Amino acid sequence: MKTLKPILALLAFAAPAGAATAILNPTSIQYLNAVSQELGGLDNETNLIDGSGLSAAPTIGNYQSVTHAAVSFGPTNAWVTTDPGGYPSDFFAAGGLPQTFGISLGGLFSVESVVVWGYHFGNANGNSASQLSLDFSVDGGLSFVSSVGGLAVNTNASVGGAAEATFGVVNANFIRATFTDNHFDPANAGAGGDRLGIAEIRFTGGEPIPEPGSALLAGLGLIAASLRRRR
Repeated sequence: MKTLKPILALLAFAAPAGAATAILNPTSIQYLNAVSQELGGLDNETNLIDGSGLSAAPTIGNYQSVTHAAVSFGPTNAWVTTDPGGYPSDFFAAGGLPQTFGISLGGLFSVESVVVWGYHFGNANGNSASQLSLDFSVDGGLSFVSSVGGLAVNTNASVGGAAEATFGVVNANFIRATFTDNHFDPANAGAGGDRLGIAEIRFTGGEPIPEPGSALLAGLGLIAASLRRRR
């Protein structure tokens, strides 16, 4: 029975993390597009992680009720692209590119969802991002170990509210976020869509999940120590 205890400890140590325990606040963000399509005056990507415009500092207990104010230009509180086709064209159909950011978390965490607040002027604004993909790195963005795409962040449904997309838990200290679509509605050109805009970005997660190899080695060490004690 005593021999089984280290094995049980190993299983517990190797188990995946449970529900998210914290809001992960990025420590830095960088616009990565080789050819910039940022709109001058709303081209500071730091606005996406500094909390400007949010009704409260997001925590794991309140982030779903935190709202973002309408876009402001001085000081700015959001980020948006140019409109290559002019209003009321579709940003992507007019030659707009997916917009990519490199986001540092300031440490290694288990990440399980992305939370996005949308770009708006007090009403449902079609310029808000509606879809993105994520690439995850554990070495600060030098390489990427996993990816997830087609994540919906439909902020049009709740003006100023947070949209959350959940995925499988993954370790990361750096995330590449690529926004691939917005809310352009061809049946309602007045809803916007000629630009792609974002207001704020956060992630949820917790302590990093031990690598399987590390968990196995730790468990074997426990078992070996137990056997030595028995002798």
